[in-house]
Amino acid sequence: MAGSWICIHGHFYQPPRENPWLELIEMEDSSAPYHDWNERICAECYGPNAHARIVESSGRVKRMINNYAWISFNFGPTLLSWLERHAPKVLSSIQEADRASLERCQGHGNAIAQAYNHTILPLASRRDKSLQVEWGIEAFAYYFKRMPEGMWLPETAADVETLEVLAEQGIRFTVLSPSQALRVKPPYQGWISVTPASLDTRRAYECRLPSGREIALFFYDGEVAQEVAFQRLLTSGEDFFQRVMSRFDSGTGPQLVHIATDGETYGHHHRFGEMALAYLIKRAEENPHVRMTNYGEFLSLEPPAWEAEIHEKRSWSCAHGVERWRSNCGCRVSGPELQQKWRAPLRRALDDLKGKLDRILEVEGQRVFQDPWAAFRGYVRVLLDRKEETLQAYLNRFARQPLTETDASLAAKLMEMERHGQLMFTSCAWFFDEISGVEAVQILRLAARAIQLAELYFGVSLEEDFLEVLEQAPSNLPEIRDGRRLWEKEVRPAVTSLERVLAHFTISSIFRKDLPSHVGLSYSLKESGSVICEAGNSHLAVGAAEVFSKRTLQRGNYVYAVIHFDGLDLQFFWRPFTGSGDYETLKKDLVRTFEEGSLGDLYQELLRYFHKPTHRLSDLFRDEQRRIIQTVLSERLSEYQALGDQLFDHDSALLKRLGALRYPIPAPMKMVAQFSTESRMRKILEEMQGEEDLEALSTLAAQARSWGYRPDPAQWERYLVVALEQRMETLRTSDRVLSEMRKAELILSAARILELSLNLWRVQNAFIEVCRSRLPIFEVFKEEVQSFASTLYLDTEALPLSLR
Repeated sequence: MAGSWICIHGHFYQPPRENPWLELIEMEDSSAPYHDWNERICAECYGPNAHARIVESSGRVKRMINNYAWISFNFGPTLLSWLERHAPKVLSSIQEADRASLERCQGHGNAIAQAYNHTILPLASRRDKSLQVEWGIEAFAYYFKRMPEGMWLPETAADVETLEVLAEQGIRFTVLSPSQALRVKPPYQGWISVTPASLDTRRAYECRLPSGREIALFFYDGEVAQEVAFQRLLTSGEDFFQRVMSRFDSGTGPQLVHIATDGETYGHHHRFGEMALAYLIKRAEENPHVRMTNYGEFLSLEPPAWEAEIHEKRSWSCAHGVERWRSNCGCRVSGPELQQKWRAPLRRALDDLKGKLDRILEVEGQRVFQDPWAAFRGYVRVLLDRKEETLQAYLNRFARQPLTETDASLAAKLMEMERHGQLMFTSCAWFFDEISGVEAVQILRLAARAIQLAELYFGVSLEEDFLEVLEQAPSNLPEIRDGRRLWEKEVRPAVTSLERVLAHFTISSIFRKDLPSHVGLSYSLKESGSVICEAGNSHLAVGAAEVFSKRTLQRGNYVYAVIHFDGLDLQFFWRPFTGSGDYETLKKDLVRTFEEGSLGDLYQELLRYFHKPTHRLSDLFRDEQRRIIQTVLSERLSEYQALGDQLFDHDSALLKRLGALRYPIPAPMKMVAQFSTESRMRKILEEMQGEEDLEALSTLAAQARSWGYRPDPAQWERYLVVALEQRMETLRTSDRVLSEMRKAELILSAARILELSLNLWRVQNAFIEVCRSRLPIFEVFKEEVQSFASTLYLDTEALPLSLR
């Protein structure tokens, strides 16, 4: 097959899940055992694709492949930002893969850009289309240190105006679904109408635009893409390779067989999908008749001879064009019992709000910017590099004149308001079936942040008009009812002020001595003369503090007090700081009353100074709230533990007998026995030193099995893998190499005793990294290192050359 090329494209993306005020993702219980879904998907997909395994028949890892070095891919800019902060090693592997592909593919990198925050571009104004593309290009250049040749369109949604914007900004190509092709034109012939079945996807097409510009279009192989994404093609790497090869024919001309799917398909949607992809890469690498390429290289080698025109406003995930993002079109994830009548009012409410935000920018922006819209286009550089000096350079460039602190804050508020106005059109909110889903709630919170900035600082009332439209968005859930009720239940309580940030910080300070002087990425605090008093289980915190928003440059100076009665009963008070003399008098009176009077006396004194409490534990941000609850509960849990151990020891023989008789263990007994068993197992694992501990664990596990207990796989696998990762970290610096490897082997033995199958991906990666970084030391223990690698299911070929 002369001129046979394979290109696999992965669209890697997650919606921005960050709390709009903190700019950090709060704990998401549904992602357990991980902190949030970004972290979970990174562990299941983004990381594994950087070290995808080729496994031999014995199950041992023979080779690792960085899939990103061989496939075409795009990462959403907001996801790249998250990776930069939370998974820098994964981001580094992605960037290194792009650099490697530049060398392999004649100067054409695998990475392509993406429109900034996954807005459905055909539904956006021309100005917003241009901004989304421009910001996507800027983000790409920031992370990959080069300009992009291609750009991925969110949901591949396109119209001619969108293609014009791409071409205008120097984008050479984009990738579309075969259903988006309207007609094609062979060289020197007339136009031919096409369907997905009749379209030849194995070539590039030129699209000539009304402006006279051109852009190349690649229509991916929809049939194979569907099999990869939604069927079970990835269960066999060989089947995957053969299916791709079957799409070539016996023609003599160059052919590009290419597919495009969500990148998360490889490892998150389909477990071990990254291994099937790595196997395809290996097979293609070994086959002299085909070659892995990317779109840029293929385009340079085989410029399009055919032309194509597209259907207006179509996408890859809606059978009705782009109606999924604005109407009750019938496209859904769940069954037909769920309606999407809420989609149109949600779109209308946000469109109306966006128009008002734009007008505020245009009017208020004239006070501080030479050109408000030019300033907003340039704001992406601040978003990419949140340093103070970057913001100052930005203001110096776009401001009408040198700005006072007040004017600089005004400028920052305008930019943040309009930024949230862009983010609230992230497409995921409309994709699913219910308005109260986390995706829709997230964009409503983004809208709430934009509304808050407009109302607080520019005196424009926007919320009620917004809610009048949102009220017309019916929920599928009776308890939610409609969009207004959803707003009141899930959105308005999330709105954050400087006072709430202060409450979060000061309540936390009672329970933590190591509290950092910042809250999230957006706020910093500077305390002055604070004091915390303690009496039994009660506390009083009194202080003065400045809260500073690093995003809007707003400051607030406050006097505060927190009374902690006991347990989880806390109340926070605040008032503006009016001078050090008043503050010192207040502090002295409150401390004296706490030390000499009753809590009732103290509460009356607090009411005299502050009038009323404003925040409680429920107002803290989720992660810190959970941490405080765990702290408060720890003593009570110790008491439960002691009582549970006593009951378990008393009934252990009875439990064993009941198990032997196959009599169902009564629920209260089983619950206590499980609680006690798991705590004892954890203690053994934490203190494990040798074979005696394994024997104790084995005895305990056998005893538990006799009455029907099995460890929860997800919970215990995560626990043991984390323990192994800690051993690998110790191995990086410890002089006791053999001892640390032995401790890790004990953990692996414990997993076998508990009948758990561990995902050793990160542990294997860490061990190979340690081998490379400590090669001279590890060469001394070559045989032991090889033996330990074998226990990690690593073939010696996966180790550095001198350790094989």
